[in-house]
Amino acid sequence: MYESANYPTDPAQVDAFVATQRHGTLIATPPGGFPSVSLLPFVKTGDLIELHCVQADPTFAALQRNPLVTFLVSDYLTWTPHDFVDERDAGRATLHFRAVAYECEAAWSTAPDAVRGRQLVRRAAPPAGCPAPAGARDAGQVQGRAGRSGRAQA
Repeated sequence: MYESANYPTDPAQVDAFVATQRHGTLIATPPGGFPSVSLLPFVKTGDLIELHCVQADPTFAALQRNPLVTFLVSDYLTWTPHDFVDERDAGRATLHFRAVAYECEAAWSTAPDAVRGRQLVRRAAPPAGCPAPAGARDAGQVQGRAGRSGRAQA
């Protein structure tokens, strides 16, 4: 985690915040391409972040071509309307949120046995008997070791 003079944060508070969140944003950029973004369920254990992707997801394809990714965990708190600050200046509105960005090097597997019994599957799987969406394919398991993280707050 890198320090922010504006928002000093205890690493234990960061871990506690991340543990309360169920979804995060995976950002992957293929070589020579533009970033691709997916909102995904996750579980973080120590420095391991476990995700479950759909193989047809462009972000999963980008990750396979370039495993250096960012994983953003954020939580919207509230907003302040501009007229609370200045009734004529709409630029004074403020969004309040908490966020942690992890810089990771991802590893993945599309083998069916790679996802069986994983903590993420137990946490995020639909109830037994829930039909799969039409055209659904096997998913890919993605794991990344959390590198540097930072916290931003507006």
